[in-house]
Amino acid sequence: MSDESLLKGEKLIGFYCSKKVKLTNYRLLYKDISSGGYQIQSVFLDQISLVQSKYQRFFQFIIGGVILMILGLIIPLEDEFFKPILFITGVVLIIVFFFINNYKLTIYTTGSGVIKIPPFAIEKKNRIEFLHTLDQAILDYKTKADSIDDGNKPFKKEDFY
Repeated sequence: MSDESLLKGEKLIGFYCSKKVKLTNYRLLYKDISSGGYQIQSVFLDQISLVQSKYQRFFQFIIGGVILMILGLIIPLEDEFFKPILFITGVVLIIVFFFINNYKLTIYTTGSGVIKIPPFAIEKKNRIEFLHTLDQAILDYKTKADSIDDGNKPFKKEDFY
């Protein structure tokens, strides 16, 4: 995403998520090239209704790991070969639990559009910065739009009350 894709009067605020997300003073653009697919989504800032940042751990790994470890220790098996395999598999699942963190950033629009940014696209230190910058851009955009709208309206809201 380069500057030639900017609209008239549009200014670049910054690139995020390994340059997959471009934030301007008018819109948010998301570009993803993965697994042979190509996707570009563009949404104007006033159309963004919700930005959700979600962190999730998979407790299934730790529960399964503990169960397998207990089974490997207490279940009497005729063949002693499977007991260490159960125990080691349980340990591996517990280790996986501590190393797999699922971070999701989802941007919802007022229509039916959803932009889902993959978990590893945003570095941990840039997540909060991106959210604050996006919120500020939305606020600036709406403030500017409201000031333009107030001057062009033939009637004021108070005229109807």
